[in-house]
Amino acid sequence: MTNTNRSYEFVGESSEAAIQKGLEELGLTRTAVSVEVLEESQDSFLGMGGREAKVRLTVLADSGAAAVSEEDAPEQVEEADASESAPAEVEADSSDSEETEEPEEDFDEFDDLEALPDPELMDEMDLAEDILLNIIDGLALDVEVESKFSEEDDLGKQVIEFNLVGDDANKLLGPRGDIMANLQFLTRLMISQKVHRRANVTIDIDGHRSSKREGLTRLAERMAQKVIDRNRAVTLEPMNPYERRLVHIALRDNKTVETESVGEGTQRRVRILPVE
Repeated sequence: MTNTNRSYEFVGESSEAAIQKGLEELGLTRTAVSVEVLEESQDSFLGMGGREAKVRLTVLADSGAAAVSEEDAPEQVEEADASESAPAEVEADSSDSEETEEPEEDFDEFDDLEALPDPELMDEMDLAEDILLNIIDGLALDVEVESKFSEEDDLGKQVIEFNLVGDDANKLLGPRGDIMANLQFLTRLMISQKVHRRANVTIDIDGHRSSKREGLTRLAERMAQKVIDRNRAVTLEPMNPYERRLVHIALRDNKTVETESVGEGTQRRVRILPVE
């Protein structure tokens, strides 16, 4: 951040994210500054090689705008450990499909034909494996693809779960899982175009999603207890749709608190409230 005659520059995943970041750091409202977009963000393939947006905020001397009060600002969550870090603003994954626990059996080993997964899912698995392997080969990465079907959920539905492992697997993760989310979105899109239906596919990188799911569950439970103890709502930091869904799921059976999503775009958050 640079200071030139009460002007400040900020960067973010989008121009709006950079503006919000600047307002929060300056403690000002939108009406207290003039905004100049210096550089728009630039998309990249799977999140690699892109460019962040840059904006300049100039404080208006005669605006009379008040700084954001501490009471109005959302409560920030302290990170307990790396697996519980507050998620950043990632919106590339457009689906909120719930992941379930991994089955012990491999479908190739079923003797009972009725126990086999849906044939449509088996076709989607083959397509997804080909797509992922082609992408991995094109990027010349040392990565292996592990695949399996989830257990059935309450509605009897299953999803395809991929876990990418190997020496170069982390190169497909990205900051806060950005590249992984883009890879999942791209794979779902390509499969859906081929089979003409929504693809039920999730992609993990070396167990990252599993660790995040466990971390967010512990975070949600800890914040729920905080809400109960203080009898006051807590607003978490911005999360992407997948992460917000995990928090909602973690607390849906908790009879003492309720959750709701608030905010817009990359600033959308989960708010935990005491039950009246």
